[in-house]
Amino acid sequence: MKKGILCLTLIFAMLAVFMPNFANATTDIQIGEYLQMGTYYGKPILWRCVNTDENGTAYAYG
Repeated sequence: MKKGILCLTLIFAMLAVFMPNFANATTDIQIGEYLQMGTYYGKPILWRCVNTDENGTAYAYG
């Protein structure tokens, strides 16, 4: 009985890990605007919007 419960728990955990996770955030970022995403050695990383099209938004570091 304990092995069955453990097995089911592991199966559900594995399914949860491998399920796709899509971010559907909509933002009104304009070309040339900066935003902060992440840190490097404790300092914020600034990204600049360089293009927006039907494929999404492109950012460049700096």
